[in-house]
Formats: sequence, C-alpha cells, structure tokens
Amino acid sequence: MIFALALIPIFSVAGFAIDHNRHVTAKKQVQASLDAAALATALRLAEEKLDPSKLDPIAQSYFDAQIEKNVAMKLQPIKAQVVDDEVVLTATGTLDTSLMAIIGQNDMPLNATTAVVYNIQQPVELALVLDTSGSMKGSKLTALKDASESLVDILLPSSDPARNDAAKMSVIPFNRYVKIDTKYKNASWIRDTDSYTRTWESCKTTNKARREAGCWQESYSCTKWRGSAEQGNRESYKGTCKRWKCPKGADPDKTCTTRSEFRKWHGCVRSRKNPYNVQDDSYTSQKIRGIVSKNACSTTQTIELTNDHDAVDKVINALKANDSTYIPTGLIWGLRSLSPAAPFTGGEDYTKFASDGGRKAIMLMSDGANTVSPNNSGWHNKSNVNQANGYTTDICDEAKSLGIEVYTVAFDLDDDDTKDMLKDCATDDSYFYDASNAEDLQAAFDSIGRDLAELAIAR
Repeated sequence: MIFALALIPIFSVAGFAIDHNRHVTAKKQVQASLDAAALATALRLAEEKLDPSKLDPIAQSYFDAQIEKNVAMKLQPIKAQVVDDEVVLTATGTLDTSLMAIIGQNDMPLNATTAVVYNIQQPVELALVLDTSGSMKGSKLTALKDASESLVDILLPSSDPARNDAAKMSVIPFNRYVKIDTKYKNASWIRDTDSYTRTWESCKTTNKARREAGCWQESYSCTKWRGSAEQGNRESYKGTCKRWKCPKGADPDKTCTTRSEFRKWHGCVRSRKNPYNVQDDSYTSQKIRGIVSKNACSTTQTIELTNDHDAVDKVINALKANDSTYIPTGLIWGLRSLSPAAPFTGGEDYTKFASDGGRKAIMLMSDGANTVSPNNSGWHNKSNVNQANGYTTDICDEAKSLGIEVYTVAFDLDDDDTKDMLKDCATDDSYFYDASNAEDLQAAFDSIGRDLAELAIAR
C-alpha cells in the first residue's frame, strides 16, 4: 500500500521532467517558426503594400512552412496584426502531455509572440564557416544541415531573392582545405592553377621476388595510434609491426612501367605564408596558390555572399564530411567573403555599411580541434596544433578589428583547449555557444539568426 501511494509522486516527478523537456523543445520550435513567419510577413507587407487586416492567412502559410509537424501540438490559427509600425504575430495552443496525464494534467500551454518592425530593414552580411571534417559524418552532419537551413530561413525567408534585401549569406565549408569556384583560375590574385600531365616510372617488387632473393620478414616493436586528435583523445601505444629484411647485396626483381596522369585545378587552395595567411590584404605581391591534382577536392565548394535562399540551401544540402581539420582556412575565406575587395568582392564597404546600420558577422562551427597545420609552401600537411590554434585566434582578431562580429559554436566537443580557443575567438562570451547535441546546435543557430535580425524583431 505504501509503495502504491508512493507511485503517485514518483510518476509526477518523472512525468514533469519528461514533459517539461518536450514542452521546452516545442516552444523553441514554435518561437523560431513564428519569428521566421513574422519576418517574411513584414517584408511582404512593406513591399506589396498589403491590407494590414488581411495578414492572418499570409502569416499562417509562412508559419506552416516552417513548423515541424507534431500531432501532440494543438495550435490555434496564427493571429497577425499591425500595431504602429510593427507586425505582431501570436501563436496559441497546447501540447499534449505523456506521463503527466496519469495525474490528470492532459496538456501544457504553448504560446508565443513576436513583433517585427516592418518598415525598417537591417542590413546583414553573414559568413557561415562550417567544419565538414571526417568526424562530422553521419548524424552530426545531418544536424548541421538542419540547423543551417533553419538559420537561412530566418535571415533569407523568401525563395525570391528580390524579397531578401535585408541580408546576404556566404557558406564556407572546410576540412583540410577550402574549395572555391574555378572561374577564378586566371584571376590576378591567384597562381599555380595551370593544368599539366605528369609522367614517371613506377617500379614495384612482389613478396615472391623478395623471398627468391633470400629476403625475410621480421617483427619489431613500433608505435601505433588510437583515438581522435580532433576530439582530444589521440594517444600512442606500443605495438608489433613487420618489415622486410634482405641479405647484403640482394637485389629482388622489379617490374617497372611508365605511368602518366593529367592534373588540373579543381578549386582547392593553399595558405599564404605567415603573416599573410591571417590577413586580408597584399594579394598582388602575395598571391594565393592553387592545388593542381588528379582528383577533385574533398570538400564542398563555397558560395559567396548572396540573398538567394535556394542557392544557399543547395550548398548546405551538398555538404559532405571527410579528411582532417584546419580551422584557419575556413576562417580566412569567411573573412574574404565579407570584404569588398578581391579575392571575393561581394561585401559592402566596411565603413559605409556600418554607418547604414549594417552588421557583418562570421559564424564558425567546429566539432573538433585543429589536426593539421601548413608547411612553408602552404600545404596543410604538418601537425603543429599550437601553430594552427594561433592562426585561428589571429584571424578572429583580424576580423574583429574590421568591425566583424564573430560567433563560435562548439558542437559535441570534449576538448577543453579547443573550446577555450573558440571562446576567445568570439566577440565576447555571449557570442560563444557550447552545443552538446543536435537540439543544442539547432537552438544555437536559431539564437544567432534571431540575434542578427534583432533590429527587425522588436520583441
């Protein structure tokens, strides 16, 4: 009897915890969808001079396009009204409970309000710098795509670029390198992009030939590695390896063939020498160097600043995860994408843009530490992590000195040193987000999107 009586408070506590989490997630979804719908409705009202009394169905259609379907949500029709110079959208409804229904509470309130100043458009230029190294494979990459698309919906709410005057976005995926458009092959600021055919003689020896020459295999103690450098748990251990040994004077037979391969520039680029690798200037004397190779680059091509919602979404959907992590290459190209000067020229003049109330921002997302660094020729094939971290911080400082706001997001990252670096890179602590899972990542991206639209979203 005592146990039976105790079940009621036990179920109450458990039910509250579970349903509270569901309630928080649902409220975030409703608020984010309502924000996006309000921005789209306000923009349409301003451009098309619509009748303010007929905004309900328009706001509803934008909201329905954003909100994730959930049978547990019972939402009333969206209410839209114009109050002074603001478009105010209100969502009301309930969320069905699960365990709390046992104690008689069948639903929880689900309400949200947002107000947009519809006759003011805040200019925004955002560079989305996204880590697509190998550790992002699977569900993490899916979460990144979902969160990025949600951010695009907030800043570029219309599929018609002409209606997205307030904001432009660039997307800079990176792993070991960054890939840009090959239309720049003959640009004045780049070099080493010419195609050529490489010819060489390739010789190999079979194990059978080695044995016939009197060679044998021996075991020896060697160092092996396990864990991930990106996640900060890379460690060495003693193992056993094998190698061939041959008697003095032995010459195993070789089979040689002449080989050739055609190499061209697929868009990947190297780093310039320090300090030019962390600065956005001097491209006439210190040109960017291309990577001419047999195979295409392993990262997704960047897209420069644009207000084309569908074009940005297309790049995000094409993201693929592979290779190592070198954060500075993504950051410097994110900075270049916001500049009015070459190599990318889509950004507005810094001074004029700021005087017009505009905001330039970089949003860097990474799930791991730097694992490679550049050599003297700009190839990212070294492993000086401290150097790579220093370059990361230097580029963030360069961006901030130009008035660019820097947001950083650590995603499912256990390495405290890398978290500290990302926090230092951010404009201040409020610009740093520590996302431990997909839900946190979504919330971080939505928060950044709403923050960049804060002059338009009044409340």
